[in-house]
Amino acid sequence: MWSRPQKFGQRMRELSSGYAFAEIRSVREELARPTDSTEAERAKLQDPRGFAAPLVTSALSAGGVFYLGRCIGIARCGHQANQPRNLVLGVCVAVPYFAVIACTTTYYKYADVLDSVLCPADGDTNLARRLRALGLRLAPSETCTFLLRYTIRHIDGIVAVAEGGPGDASPEYFGSRGFVGG
Repeated sequence: MWSRPQKFGQRMRELSSGYAFAEIRSVREELARPTDSTEAERAKLQDPRGFAAPLVTSALSAGGVFYLGRCIGIARCGHQANQPRNLVLGVCVAVPYFAVIACTTTYYKYADVLDSVLCPADGDTNLARRLRALGLRLAPSETCTFLLRYTIRHIDGIVAVAEGGPGDASPEYFGSRGFVGG
C-alpha cells in the first residue's frame, strides 16, 4: 500500500518557510570554518549516509523520466528516436524533474540528521544552541514546537538540578516555577 511519509508536510513547510535554507547555509558555513561544532557533529553532518541515497535514487528516476519523455515525443509529437529535438525533449522533462525530486527527497532525509544535531540526546552543544536559535525565527509551527520542547526539557533539567528540585524535568515543576504559563 502506498502512503505519504509521516513528516512530509512538515518538511515541505520547512522548505517553503526558509527554515531549511537557513539551517543548511549555517551548517555549510560551520563545516567550512568550524567554530562551535565538535568533531562528532561535523562527522555526522558530513556523513554521506545522510544525503547520498536520495540523490542516487533521484538520478536513476530522472534517467527513466528522460526516456519516458522521449517516448511521449515519439508517440504524440511524431519525433524520430534519434533526432536532436527528441533528445532535447527528454532533457527538458528530466532535468526539472531531477531538480525538484532531488532537492525535496534529499532535504527530507538530511532533515533527520539536522534534527539529531539540533537536539542531541547526549547533552546540548554550542552548535545545537546556535542552530536552534537561528531556526526558531523561520521554523513552521511543528518544527518550532519540536525545538522549544527540547530547549525547555534541557533547560528545566539544569534549573531543577541547580535549585535542588526534581531532576526529572517534569512539566509540572517547570510550570510551577513561573517559566511556562505558571
